[in-house]
Parts: sequence; structure tokens; C-alpha cells
Amino acid sequence: MISDNFEFLNNKMDELNQGLTALVDAQLKFHRDFKEQEETSLKEREERLETHSKLLKEEQKSRKRRFDAFMKAEETAAQTTIASVLSYKDECLEKDRESKLHKNSET
Repeated sequence: MISDNFEFLNNKMDELNQGLTALVDAQLKFHRDFKEQEETSLKEREERLETHSKLLKEEQKSRKRRFDAFMKAEETAAQTTIASVLSYKDECLEKDRESKLHKNSET
């Protein structure tokens, strides 16, 4: 009878031990899965940040190219305007000289 009780207790202890082992295994699996999920999430966030950073750099380069092109066009327009004004000034001076020569030749 004592041996039966001892065997019964032994079996219950084995069952308890198996249950605790299963619980610990489940906890370890949960923590591993959680850690893996966090690492994956972190990697995804880092990839998104890296992609966003690259897009921002490309946008900055694009804006700089557009600004440089705009400034070049403005410079060209200013040079054309200056050349036109100088040309007009030369024409006016030439007409003024011709007019003075014509007046001087009449007198």
C-alpha cells in the first residue's frame, strides 16, 4: 500500500514536472518569438528610415539641380538684357554723333 502511494506520488510528481517543463518551454518560446518579432520590427523600421533618408537626399539633389538651372537661366537672361542695353546705348551714341556731325557740316 505504501509502495502504491509512493508510486502514485511519483507519477504525480512526473506529471507535475512534465507540466512545468512544458510551461517553461512555452515561456522560452514566447520570449524567443517576442524577441525575434522585435528584432524584425526594428530591422523594418531601420530599412524604412534608410529608404526615407535616401529619398530625402535624392529630393535635395533634385531641388539643387532645379535651383542651379533656374539661376543659370536668370544669369543668361540678365546677360542678354545687359547686352541689349549696351547695344541700344551704342546705337544711340552713334546716332548722336551722326546728328552732331550733320549739324556741324551744315554750319
